[in-house]
Amino acid sequence: MTLGAALAAILAGAAPAHVSLAASPAHVALAPGGRQLVHVTARGGETIQVRAGVLGFAFDLRGRPTIGESTPASRRLRVSPSVVTVGRHGADVTVTARRVPGTRAGDHSAVLLLTATAPTTGVRVRVRVGLIVTVRVPGPIVHELVIDDVRTRRSVRARWIEIVVANRGNIVELLDAQRIHATVLQGARVVARLRAGRRMVLPHARALFRLPVARGIRGRATLRVETTAEAPALRSIRLLL
Repeated sequence: MTLGAALAAILAGAAPAHVSLAASPAHVALAPGGRQLVHVTARGGETIQVRAGVLGFAFDLRGRPTIGESTPASRRLRVSPSVVTVGRHGADVTVTARRVPGTRAGDHSAVLLLTATAPTTGVRVRVRVGLIVTVRVPGPIVHELVIDDVRTRRSVRARWIEIVVANRGNIVELLDAQRIHATVLQGARVVARLRAGRRMVLPHARALFRLPVARGIRGRATLRVETTAEAPALRSIRLLL
């Protein structure tokens, strides 16, 4: 999965439309000792220098990625070469996962960050593209999703219910409308339903989902939250709307 729209292109200055960078595959999955070739292309026919590096990253509660410094997961990865010249036919870099004794079983994710600096008229434009690299270390796989918190929120114009799901397992979970279901019921009638967008939840991380509630819905209700995973979670909560 690419950080794509989330990282988008992080630009320094006003980037002209013809300066862009792409890489494939969009998601790199490796086992310890494995390697993957990543093909980098520059759209628009320009020749640019691209620097490749591996950093740690995380998602906040709302799914926005943050790229940080070196982490244990990023230190297990190597990328070579660290600088390539990308022309009309593109260029390749290789990502390798090192074997590190004592690493716990499950998924360990970092981001391969590709940074291009392209000279334009009077402005140097920096474009960054990030690809998530996940290394799955063999061992017992744990699926454990927990409904960690539920709270109601309101503003002058809207009301909603916030649902926080915690991934207490050791692998990356992809949550969407097929994996998490939340409904608000008054008696047997469904008065609101969560329509979750796709979210990646890293091991030992949390994700927040918002369920809008129409202003005309009042009184006592029941919120029913269910996750469909190998170890499903179910929670019912009485609410006053």
